[in-house]
Amino acid sequence: MKKVIIIGGGIGGAATALALSRAGFKPVVYERTKELREVGAGIALWANATHILKNLGLLEEAMQVGYLTTNYQFNSQSGKKLVNVAVNGFELPVIGIHRAELHQLLWRNVPNEKLILGETFE
Repeated sequence: MKKVIIIGGGIGGAATALALSRAGFKPVVYERTKELREVGAGIALWANATHILKNLGLLEEAMQVGYLTTNYQFNSQSGKKLVNVAVNGFELPVIGIHRAELHQLLWRNVPNEKLILGETFE
C-alpha cells in the first residue's frame, strides 16, 4: 500500500484522505493546528459537491446531518425579496450544512485515519 502525504486536515484534506484510502492508498494528513475544532459557518453543497459525497457513499448521511435546500432567496436589508431561485431541479440535491458537521462526517469515515496535529509544512 502506497503512502500519500496530505498537507492540511480541513474539509479538502479529509475528503482527499477518504478518497485515497478507498482507492487503496495509505494517506497521512499533517495539520498545523493542535486540535480539530468547530470553525466556520454554514455552507451550501451544490450538485457537484453532492455528486462527490454520493461517490464516497456519504450523501444519505450528509442529508441527515444537513438540510435539503429547495430555493435560494435573496432579500434586501429591508426584507424585500430580490431573487428567488429554485435549486431542486438538479439530479442531485443541494444541501445546507455547517462546515464543522461536514468536516466531522468526512473524518468519521476515514478508515484507520492517520492525522498528525501541530505540524507545519515548510
